[in-house]
Parts: sequence; C-alpha cells; structure tokens
Amino acid sequence: MAKIAMLVDLERCVGCFACQNACKMVNNLPDGVIWLRVTPKEQKPEEVDGRLYMDRFPVPVTLDICMNCPDRKNGHQPLCTSVCMGKALWIGDPDKALEMAKSRRAVVFTK
Repeated sequence: MAKIAMLVDLERCVGCFACQNACKMVNNLPDGVIWLRVTPKEQKPEEVDGRLYMDRFPVPVTLDICMNCPDRKNGHQPLCTSVCMGKALWIGDPDKALEMAKSRRAVVFTK
C-alpha cells in the first residue's frame, strides 16, 4: 500500500518553478541536480471541455525523497507546497490525495 502521495491540481499550477527551486534549496542540492522537476505534460496544448491547456506541473524524481523531506520530518508542510503560488501542490496521505483528485483535473503520484 502507498505511504505518500503528491497531488498536483492542473487547474491551479501555473508552471512557475517555485516548487522546484524550493525543493532544491531545502535539500541543498548542487547545480544540475533536481529532485522535483516542472515539466510539460505534452508538447502541444490539450483540449479539455472545449478549452485549450498547456499543462506544466511538478514531477518528483522519486517520492522517497518527499518522505524524507527535512520540513516533513520537522512536522511542517514541505517548502515546495508552501511556496506554490497557485496552491496547486499537496503532499500527504495517498487515500486523501485520490479522494481530492476526484473533484478536479489533477495528477497524483504515489509511493
């Protein structure tokens, strides 16, 4: 059974890279190393309900890293979720993430 999940609300993510930079900073990663990468869903817009979207959203290299995030270990929300301008990123219980995803355009990663 999954132990952790990351939910990305595609309606709210603006692809600003704040989460990617926060993850890099909080984990003191060297240049060229990224554990949370903001990436395009596709290379062209996607039509959803008559609207065009060019989704960019964070993708974790592995959620093992999120489970060991220094902020989570100290009882706080991970910095990546705190700095998210659109409040699009949520990390926590997989069952809750899947339930939240039912009512929105979202991507859920589980580990």
